[in-house]
Amino acid sequence: MGYVEKNLRENEHVVATAHVSNWAIVAAVLKALLVIGAVWGASIGLSQSGSGAIPIPELPDGIGVNVNNSGLALDLKGTAIGVTVFCVIVAVLEIIRIRCIKMVVTDKKLIGKTGIIFVHALDSYLEKIDHFYIHKTLLGRIFGYSTIHVGSMSSSMKFRYISNAKKFKNSVMDCYDKRIETLMNKQAQYTGAVVTARRQ
Repeated sequence: MGYVEKNLRENEHVVATAHVSNWAIVAAVLKALLVIGAVWGASIGLSQSGSGAIPIPELPDGIGVNVNNSGLALDLKGTAIGVTVFCVIVAVLEIIRIRCIKMVVTDKKLIGKTGIIFVHALDSYLEKIDHFYIHKTLLGRIFGYSTIHVGSMSSSMKFRYISNAKKFKNSVMDCYDKRIETLMNKQAQYTGAVVTARRQ
């Protein structure tokens, strides 16, 4: 059972889901590949430019000595391997973090979750939400994803890489209107019942 299903109440139904853009995963992989390529390119370039021997002419007796720099090449290769492993780990964690972003609107609440180890959760009735807006960066405009900022008086959260942000916001607004209408009808029925009881 997923996070959303665990937080649904009886007779509560999911109306719309905010989907995370696949471009966010592509971007995470590309960033890792760019760093790895740059490090390996620099490593190969430095090892080739310094291949062979290093002359050391400044000795007291004036005799030059050649020192092989194979150790330097090994150090550069080891550094490149270390950076590669680090970038792969970071990219995998970023992809897992992206895949863990969940956000849905039901007929009663807004439910969401971000994070892997340090999890931030949102589970709020629609009438308690006091701000909900969309922010789109330059890359977001190019690849078609946005960041949704949502919160109440007690907390605030942001959900990144949402591909259907505007459509999802419209669904939230529709659910909010229906929720308020339902609450007002219940309040009117309760008030009518109280008035009737007092008259009797």
